[in-house]
Amino acid sequence: FAATPQLLSRTDALSLLMNSLNFVCRIPGSPVPLPAKSALFEWIPRAEYEDVPALSYSLIKKWLELESVPTEFKWWLADRWTQPKSEALILGDALDCWMLNGPESFSERFATVMKDAPRRPTQIQRHAKNPSSTTLQQIAYWDEFARLNAGKTILEAEQMWTIEQMTKNLNCSKATDGGALFRECKKTTAIALELFGGVPWKSEFDLWNPTTDTMCDLKVARDVTAPVFGRDFVNWGYAVQACVYLSMAQSFGYDKKVFALITVKREAPYSVKVHRFNLQNDRHAALFKSVGSLIATSVARLLEAAEKNFEDDGEWVDLQLPDWAVRASQNQELLLMP
Repeated sequence: FAATPQLLSRTDALSLLMNSLNFVCRIPGSPVPLPAKSALFEWIPRAEYEDVPALSYSLIKKWLELESVPTEFKWWLADRWTQPKSEALILGDALDCWMLNGPESFSERFATVMKDAPRRPTQIQRHAKNPSSTTLQQIAYWDEFARLNAGKTILEAEQMWTIEQMTKNLNCSKATDGGALFRECKKTTAIALELFGGVPWKSEFDLWNPTTDTMCDLKVARDVTAPVFGRDFVNWGYAVQACVYLSMAQSFGYDKKVFALITVKREAPYSVKVHRFNLQNDRHAALFKSVGSLIATSVARLLEAAEKNFEDDGEWVDLQLPDWAVRASQNQELLLMP
């Protein structure tokens, strides 16, 4: 039989959760204190933003994925800083920093490998008894590169070229008014002390303009066509993001009704398309309400799991069959392969 998990009080569980959300997992020190009241701030550097002990859309999205295995969520909380990023995530992060934060911030977080850089030396070359002069030059070059760029995300020359092409198309697109949209907005950090579940939340608004009813967010996408991105909006958790961001803005008194996703394809021809999640559209409004309820109940279950220190309950669960398989079986169309 599984051991009874150690139970925590709700206060201790919330404290454990909040302290687990910031760099205290990775770097010894105290959490960054929350502000005295909910507020919008000029953009806060990423490291400081990640230190803020508050829920975020990306965290609740991960909880929704891993809720059935809370021990894995606990592991993710502690180890997420050290996990390698996918190329799609690297490109999106780099484009966001390049376009919205500027070259100075970009150079602090990213380094680009020059196109004419020598090949990286292999471990065999590094430990050769009599390395060639070419090998010694390679080792010296890359050791110096690593020293100068310690802690930065490294971009290959081809990746930087892709970022430049996406930037060019975004700034030339009619959908962004030739880039004017980016100049009329600024990156903003929001911290709400009580939102879904009555706990602190934080968000980084990519493109904030307080004078319009629209919030904008920059996305690198595999496909920007309407039917495909409509599915991705739900499947990849962007609906959760839209609900959190719009709800946060409304909690500050801004009558935001539209969450616009400025998408750019991450491959040639780097097409640009803006997709709106519009609360004046009845279908969109219904999804907004449904996702909001889902987030609130998810936070409650997250706090319950934190009370148990994210221990697994050991319960057996029935398989959750995909809808297509159920429909096919009802129509006697499901073929079971031997």
